Amino acid sequence: MEQQVPSKKMYGLAIGIFLVGTILLFFFFINSGVFKQGERLIVPGESQFTLDSKGKYTIFNEYQSVFDGKVYSNEQSIPGLHVALTDPSGQTVELEPININSTYTLNGREGVGVLTFSVDEVGTYTMAGWYDNDTQATEVVVLIKKTFLSEVFIGIGIFIGGFIFALIVFLWTFIKRRKATKTIPSAQG
Repeated sequence: MEQQVPSKKMYGLAIGIFLVGTILLFFFFINSGVFKQGERLIVPGESQFTLDSKGKYTIFNEYQSVFDGKVYSNEQSIPGLHVALTDPSGQTVELEPININSTYTLNGREGVGVLTFSVDEVGTYTMAGWYDNDTQATEVVVLIKKTFLSEVFIGIGIFIGGFIFALIVFLWTFIKRRKATKTIPSAQG
């Protein structure tokens, strides 16, 4: 019984699978919330902003920032600052403390995640910020951005899955071709 030897084209298939996985990772990240800017607001005060998709969001204290030409340099923690959020129908949105350390540094801006919330409808939201003591008037830049940690893990999973599948095809081809070259009967027999 003659054993089928995989074609060298299978190596090309493995490379193609790897490239497709890499391209999918690229397009996934471009279309996800990873590179979207988010909404930047100043608190204390009241501001309206639009959320264009349902899901989970993070509120960051952008403690090193430039906003509308003004430089902001604050502490990572702002004691006494409170924020409240209302949805398009005026209902209060539940804000929860962030449960994972989330920081960023981007183009001279630095921020730390402080709160998370989920929205079930798109539209215009209102954020109000105030201090316990009205005389404490430190202005703070907050960034509201769609939570993207799960998207990062999905993207990495796509890449690793493509890599593993490509590696399996490559190794299968290599092993089968190697076995076939060792079992070819001698013509002098």
